[in-house]
Amino acid sequence: MMRLVQFNSVLIALYFISLNTFAAEPPFPGAPNGAAAFSPMIGDHSCTMTYRGEDGELTVKSDCRWHWYYKFEGHMVQDDFYMLDDAGKVIWTGSTLRTWEPSEDRWNNMFLGSHGTGFGRMFHGKPVEDEVHLEVDDEDPDGTPHKNRIYFYEVEAGKFRWRQERSDENGENWKVWVTVDINGPMAQTE
Repeated sequence: MMRLVQFNSVLIALYFISLNTFAAEPPFPGAPNGAAAFSPMIGDHSCTMTYRGEDGELTVKSDCRWHWYYKFEGHMVQDDFYMLDDAGKVIWTGSTLRTWEPSEDRWNNMFLGSHGTGFGRMFHGKPVEDEVHLEVDDEDPDGTPHKNRIYFYEVEAGKFRWRQERSDENGENWKVWVTVDINGPMAQTE
């Protein structure tokens, strides 16, 4: 029993060390240097999502799970997002696939919602100091244009924050639309 506790302690310590900072080296031999930008996010996270309506008022606040992992030896990073109801039941899911484009020195990101929301537009972005910034020119279903930007920020061991902002005025004014706060690693169940 003592060995199991020590082994689990080592695994937990390694998990937090892996989330501590943006890695200077790619996560796999031969992976692009840009792959290191998402290293702190890799793992299973408990989180809280908030969504604000057009008027900026809180519309939805929900617990969530966010699972991040590498694909193809670090050449892609994928995440699976699960929104939960008050009972902990999954009520909405989606997945984002990211690939590093060396010729442009940037990430290309594509989101797909699994409940009929379809593909989003391709977001492009790159690391900016200890954050990742992504942007896209988008449009509403009725064709009204707007801009979106996403920030991964306040990245530290076991936690990070995500914010999506929207501008209906060609980038002149921005409003926070959706936020996700990582509460920590997912509790392990037996």
